[in-house]
Amino acid sequence: RPRKNAKSDINLVIEKMLGNFKSRLQKHKDKKVVLCGNFAQNAFDEVFSDDDFESVLRVPHPSFNNWRKMRYKSKIEQLKEFIFTAHNIS
Repeated sequence: RPRKNAKSDINLVIEKMLGNFKSRLQKHKDKKVVLCGNFAQNAFDEVFSDDDFESVLRVPHPSFNNWRKMRYKSKIEQLKEFIFTAHNIS
């Protein structure tokens, strides 16, 4: 029977992941950021605030065809606009 990990072990892994995430994303504070899904949004919130970047958009994760669901239609429209303005596309 496998031994369960201690919470402290899990916390060490999470801290390392967040540190790596922060160091990689910190270089792009002058950019727009799209956070797809709760995991990405929660990780971001642990190390940054929305004000740290030019602009932040939070959308559902694209798995399970979430982006095609009616309840997310307005979020996906925001995403399209977000991308178009980031690349000066009309």
